[in-house]
Amino acid sequence: MENQSPNNHPQHGQTYDVLGGRAYVYRRERSRYWQAAAFLNGHNYRHSTKEEDIKNAIHAAEEWYISLRSQASTGTLPERYKPHEQTLAEVAEQFMKDCTLLTDGQRSPRWVEGHEINLRVHLLPFFGHLPISEVDSAHVQEYRVKRMTLPEEKNPHSKDNRPFKAKLPAGQPPIFGPAYS
Repeated sequence: MENQSPNNHPQHGQTYDVLGGRAYVYRRERSRYWQAAAFLNGHNYRHSTKEEDIKNAIHAAEEWYISLRSQASTGTLPERYKPHEQTLAEVAEQFMKDCTLLTDGQRSPRWVEGHEINLRVHLLPFFGHLPISEVDSAHVQEYRVKRMTLPEEKNPHSKDNRPFKAKLPAGQPPIFGPAYS
């Protein structure tokens, strides 16, 4: 720390490099505490050192940065550090709004309703919670296998009021078990 000299940062004024420039500490205009900042895995991270003394602030920033690197390497960065990505449910909702407007007068309202039912009953219960970037061929294959197996209970997203009877979706060939061979 003896040979630590301050830098001038355009937004934060006086700053001090930490760990050879991997992070830095700075003081905000109306704060008595030093703040730590770092750029890691394509994202900026900030943290209050809760220290008024620069030597203690640099030590706290070093500890924080090492902890941040550890979390990044194990994949346990807190959710607040991860950017929000749209889920399939959010994209499907926007699709239905757009589809209704774009097909107005071009398609039957029942055609649009059929898409909405397929989304609500089949696709959203399986894919709805997934971020768009995670919907891949492996998930699609898993969905196909699930759809080809006999259901054990009634789909809770269906508005059907008929009694439950286990059957394959329409168009599926019957499955013959060992009793039929």
